[in-house]
Amino acid sequence: MGVTALRKKTASAAPSIEDRVAALDWTRITEDLNAHGAAVTGPLLSSRECEALIQLYPAPHLFRSRVVMQRHGFGRGEYQYFAYPLPEAVTRLRESLYARLAEVANGWHAASRPGIRNRADRPAPPGPRPHQEGRPAAFSGVYV
Repeated sequence: MGVTALRKKTASAAPSIEDRVAALDWTRITEDLNAHGAAVTGPLLSSRECEALIQLYPAPHLFRSRVVMQRHGFGRGEYQYFAYPLPEAVTRLRESLYARLAEVANGWHAASRPGIRNRADRPAPPGPRPHQEGRPAAFSGVYV
């Protein structure tokens, strides 16, 4: 088997983003979110997927807005909000994380506002709703 064939076989054997999200320790993540309001998942994107997203950063037409942190007194660095349609990897992460995080949000709502629920059985919203036009979407940042 040649090197190219081996690389293709290895790349195709990598778990999907959805499988990586499903394999997370959701009990621990939920406990961390409940206790601290944040949780660490570990890597969800491969180096290749990260590099593909990094390569999009210099393309202004893919972003809705750019924030230069120093201009606002937040230190150094900048970040940009992706415009719709989102890159495939971001869409897949968003959709696969949504149902799990909706369950956590429902627990918080139940504790603070009984009767209000986020529907974990529906997919993540596909894009901006009419009342959200012009509002930032997902972001990509570079921090120094």
